[in-house]
Amino acid sequence: MIKILSYTLSLLVIMLIIVNSIYANNPPNTIAVIGYWSDIENEETRATIQYGIPDYLNDYFYYHSNLQIADRVYINEISKEILLTQSDSFDESTYIEKGKQLKVRYLVFGYGVIAEGSSDIQTITRIYDFHTNSSFGPVKVSKSRINEIGPELAENISTLLNLNESAQEEKFSKLWNTDESALKNYSMGLMYEISGDIVKSDNYMKEALRTSGSFFKAVQKSQYYHNYLNKIFDSSCTLKYTPFIFGHIIDIEDTTKAGEDTSKTGFSSFGGNMIRLSWRGRSSLTQFFDLSIGIGAISTYNDSHPFVITIGSCWGKVNPSWYLNKYHGPNLDLLTYFSSKRGNLLSLICGYMYGLELFPSAKSRTGFYTEISPNVLIGIKTTRKFRLDDFYLGGGVEINLGLAYRYGGL
Repeated sequence: MIKILSYTLSLLVIMLIIVNSIYANNPPNTIAVIGYWSDIENEETRATIQYGIPDYLNDYFYYHSNLQIADRVYINEISKEILLTQSDSFDESTYIEKGKQLKVRYLVFGYGVIAEGSSDIQTITRIYDFHTNSSFGPVKVSKSRINEIGPELAENISTLLNLNESAQEEKFSKLWNTDESALKNYSMGLMYEISGDIVKSDNYMKEALRTSGSFFKAVQKSQYYHNYLNKIFDSSCTLKYTPFIFGHIIDIEDTTKAGEDTSKTGFSSFGGNMIRLSWRGRSSLTQFFDLSIGIGAISTYNDSHPFVITIGSCWGKVNPSWYLNKYHGPNLDLLTYFSSKRGNLLSLICGYMYGLELFPSAKSRTGFYTEISPNVLIGIKTTRKFRLDDFYLGGGVEINLGLAYRYGGL
């Protein structure tokens, strides 16, 4: 009898652990609608099915039920992975396998096509319940206008899942009070945000707002993803190595040396390398700035200047994405060297920087970058008692290689 009770208790404990594990990984009141597959040729219609309608449904369930929505950025990451791997056909098993990563109870997914025998747009939706490992559906909706699909689809899914209505219809109506053209523009903007082309995304978001005065969702959602990008890319520390800085200098004046007048005009080259530590940030979505300090060695006039101290800055425009940042803008570098034996050097380098910053993935903290900057140089050299010795100007090219470590990211 004791053995039977012991076995029974052990079995109950094991069952509780299993149930608890299921509910911990997939909480009961959670849902996620991920990107629909579609092969419709029209890009605006396809983008609306892939991203616009799922976004509409996620908001609908947030305002019309007691369900919690999975992280929207993570939803879009999973959607992007699935849609990239399913370019030719819809595969339900892939959706379910990838959807496990969202750790929700209900996973809503599907596909959109042109209805057979008509010009209507048809969506076929399935719901998978990770608690029971069973699926609901399919839920089919066919409409001639794409902006009519979302409301009917949301109601059908709510009925199927027997969701409790909430009292936030007014907020949701204001959020999604839009027409077909605005919905398509918004979906195109969302598509470009997910793919990382923020400039195009902003253009479509602004057009969505313009074509529907109450469609402030475009700005709200746009800002949401921009905040995500800012969180990843806004702040980073970079170790910058400059193996190549070279050019030519015109010696404008060589003043008195040891009481002799040796004024002359000449032509010579310079070169050197530097190691710098910089901090990079963004003042807005498309504007960046960079502050750096470092040491290096510069050779001019057949005279070497070891341990040159450099302070620099760069600012301009950046086209950010999850993986690759392209940036360009003017840069200034101040080089200085003080020596009781060699004299003192002070140079200002002005140029225009072009750079690429690459991260292996959206969540990677370390990345690489390279920069090239055509520049002009203005400088003076003084004696150790700060009497003017040389005054020169020149031009050259600076090439930088570096490692970046971003903090504040995911």
